[in-house]
Amino acid sequence: MSELDLDIDHYEVSDLETFFRLPKKYDEHEIAKKENEIRTLLLSSGHIAPHFKRGLILFLEEGKKRLIQAKITVKAPTTIKNLVESNVPDNFPVPNIPLPKREENVILPKETSYLYTQPSEYFPGTLNPLDRRTLQKCITIDSRFRTKSTSSTDFTVTLPSKIQKVLSLECVSFEIERHCLYNISSSLGNNYFYLSVCTKEKEYNQIFVIPNGHYDNNLLLETLNNMFAEQTNTPFMFLNFKMDPNESGKCILMIDENENY
Repeated sequence: MSELDLDIDHYEVSDLETFFRLPKKYDEHEIAKKENEIRTLLLSSGHIAPHFKRGLILFLEEGKKRLIQAKITVKAPTTIKNLVESNVPDNFPVPNIPLPKREENVILPKETSYLYTQPSEYFPGTLNPLDRRTLQKCITIDSRFRTKSTSSTDFTVTLPSKIQKVLSLECVSFEIERHCLYNISSSLGNNYFYLSVCTKEKEYNQIFVIPNGHYDNNLLLETLNNMFAEQTNTPFMFLNFKMDPNESGKCILMIDENENY
C-alpha cells in the first residue's frame, strides 16, 4: 500500500472515477459516499503506516473536490424549457435607467471562529460521528514484588486495574541492579560443592550449600570459612581458604593448626 502514487496531478478525472468506483451516472452525494467508504476501509484495515495516513487522506479529499468540480463544470443536457419567459418584444425600447442598489438592506451573517480542541489523525465518520481521545499511560513493573516462588526472569504480572482498547505497547526503559544478578544461585546450579576428608579413624563427606547472592572473592572466602567453622567435631573446622599471597588470583585451601582446637 505504501507504493501508491499520492500525487493527484498524475490522475485524470477518468482515473479518479475508476479509483472511487463510481457508476456511470453519479452526483455529488455519490462522490462523497464513495470517498468516505474508501477512507474507512483503508484506515480500518491496519495495513497503513502512520506516516502514510495523512497523505492518503489528503489525496482522497483532493480527488473528491476535483470530481465534484468536474461534475459541476460539465452539466448534463436538458430539454426542460426556461420557466421564466420574457413577454417584452425585442423591439421594445429599454430606457437607460440604472437599477436601484440594495446593498444596505443585506444583513450579513455573524462570523464565528471555531477551534477544534482535540486534533487527531483519525477523522470521525459522517454518520453518528465518534470523538475519542488517545491517552498515553506509563506502567512500572518491579521484579522484587513478584511471587517468591517464581524466577526474576520469568514471572507473570497482574495489573491492579484493567486497561481496555490498547493500541500499542512498547518498553521505554529497562533497569538491572548489579547486586540483583546473583553469581551464586540455585537456579544456576553453582551454589554447592562436595568435600571429602580422610582421617585415620574414618572418612568425612560433606556437601556445603552456599546461600544465593552476589559474591566477590573476599566475601566468598569469608562465607566458606564461616561454614567450615560451624562444622564442630569434624576435620572441616580446621580447613581455611586464603588468597594466594603471590597475587596469582587463586585460592589456597590450608589447614589451620591453631592450638585452641
